[in-house]
Amino acid sequence: MPNLLNHNKITIFTCLLILLILPGCFFIKQQKQPALPSLFELNELYEKHLANLHQIKSWKLSAKMQIKTNKECSKVLLTWKQIVQNYNLHITGPLAVHIADITGDNNHITVKLSDELKTSDNPNTLITEMTGLNIPINSLEYWIKAIPDPNYPLVKTLNNYGYISELQQLGYIIKYNNYKKFNTKIFPTSIQISAENIRLTIIIDKWKVL
Repeated sequence: MPNLLNHNKITIFTCLLILLILPGCFFIKQQKQPALPSLFELNELYEKHLANLHQIKSWKLSAKMQIKTNKECSKVLLTWKQIVQNYNLHITGPLAVHIADITGDNNHITVKLSDELKTSDNPNTLITEMTGLNIPINSLEYWIKAIPDPNYPLVKTLNNYGYISELQQLGYIIKYNNYKKFNTKIFPTSIQISAENIRLTIIIDKWKVL
């Protein structure tokens, strides 16, 4: 008889325990995931972020860059300083070996490559002529900040925060894999720019608004 009573007590305790646990389990299963922003909300976030970026006229960044073509793959360090329309790109290789200096604005460019120095009123053409890379430098000034070049048609995809995750312009596909806050501004830190015969991967270590 005592064993039967003990058994009944254990059974009742087990049942009570199950009843206490089940509602909690049920609640956990029924929890809803946070609702994703609507397309309208995403576009509002995007326009707000874009307006904020357009206010930044002068800035500086340092980055690691991999340049991959059908023929070769190289890794360099990039320092880019932008003062309104004037840019200065300093590119070095391993052991800080100088590779190139590129200075200019939207209408004029000077490229120093080793001991060779050339200037031109056509920035994109001179970049291609001296480096063999078909890079639209004037558009890159926008793309590096995750801004579409306003002079050309575009196709864009936004992430859940209203930032661009993929941009298509001028036959290039630009993917933004990561964003980070520097002081109070949000900038991309991982960018991949691809076209038919070239792929640039840019990992930005530091952004600074001037």
